[in-house]
Amino acid sequence: ADSKGHINTFLKPIVDDLLQLWNGIPILPDGSIARAALLGVSADMPALRKVAQFLGHKADFGCSRCIFQAEREPSKQGASGKMSYLTSSCPRKRTMSEIYVQAKEYQSSKTFS
Repeated sequence: ADSKGHINTFLKPIVDDLLQLWNGIPILPDGSIARAALLGVSADMPALRKVAQFLGHKADFGCSRCIFQAEREPSKQGASGKMSYLTSSCPRKRTMSEIYVQAKEYQSSKTFS
């Protein structure tokens, strides 16, 4: 079998969906249109975390993959002071459902004007 033909038959539905999202799809009865694009990002970890809207590395729960809470230097508040991520045990990984719940909480949070 032709390997190029095989991968193209796999990719075609994905590309078709991405093109449809690029052109826009109606999302509400009033005709509101949503558009989306898939972007590849190459960056260091702090920049990737910012693009993905995860907390920074100085946050209490700064890991996007697990539930480990960093320990702050005594008497330091906020983002100041040294933080320790050293541990002898491996923390539990975040589940996709936890990530979805946290994303919904973030989306529904109020901003200051």
